[in-house]
Amino acid sequence: MRARVAGVTALFGTRVTCNLAGASSEVAAEFRDRYRPNRAPALLGVTVLDGDQPVDPAHLPRGRRLRLRAAWRPESAETYPVLDGERGALVDRREALAISWFATGGGLDAARTAVPGDSAATAADNGWLAPAGGEVVLWVVLRDERGGVDYQALRLR
Repeated sequence: MRARVAGVTALFGTRVTCNLAGASSEVAAEFRDRYRPNRAPALLGVTVLDGDQPVDPAHLPRGRRLRLRAAWRPESAETYPVLDGERGALVDRREALAISWFATGGGLDAARTAVPGDSAATAADNGWLAPAGGEVVLWVVLRDERGGVDYQALRLR
């Protein structure tokens, strides 16, 4: 939601909770007991790697292909109940995660990387060709499939 009052704009969100459509009253009650609101995923940090060696983001080799690694807390991909319509029962689903990469310079191999819900991964890599010089701002945005978001910015030189 967005509100503008006296020339100031504020952004905020609200959580909407709905009943479980198409479920028996017993399954709907079980869903209410088991369901927990989504918590946003949590990025731990972004590391720049040259091969397998971490590199100081303030002193990167020019024009070299490097690896960027975004790491997050293991509990970032939560498990939550969903209705299996064919069986009329609840099943557990683990959230998939998606990482969006933005950089003001150099060349990223992918604009987005994904981690499926059946993966226990706690990090994802992306290739990056460092520019010939200057400063680059890198943004990494971690999203879960239920709308949670975390992000970090990193200055690379």
